[in-house]
Amino acid sequence: MDWDDKVKNRDSAWLSEEPLPSWADEAKLDEQIESCLAEVDRYAALRRLVRQWFRDGLDEGEVLGVFTRFRQQLRDKGRETEEDDVDTIVDCLIGWCAPYAVLRRENAAGQDRQR
Repeated sequence: MDWDDKVKNRDSAWLSEEPLPSWADEAKLDEQIESCLAEVDRYAALRRLVRQWFRDGLDEGEVLGVFTRFRQQLRDKGRETEEDDVDTIVDCLIGWCAPYAVLRRENAAGQDRQR
């Protein structure tokens, strides 16, 4: 069972991937992720992006769906380092991280602590 299967089959998982709303531009979201991956501190840039998307109206399931799809694209292209960075953000969305690192829509305006 690979990581994706574990996420989908985890009994205690509260979050599932959701399709994007009609107003969301998938290509633009992908460009924003790529821009974050070009930053020196990719982790902080991706966290800021997720919080911005929450403020823009996306919910956790929609953001999870974007990152899961994008992670597969990175995997298909052999971009393992970037895939690991995206995995870290997925972990923060799902809650497989330190409590202070969890990404939730209701905390979108809050400040991140550094890992």
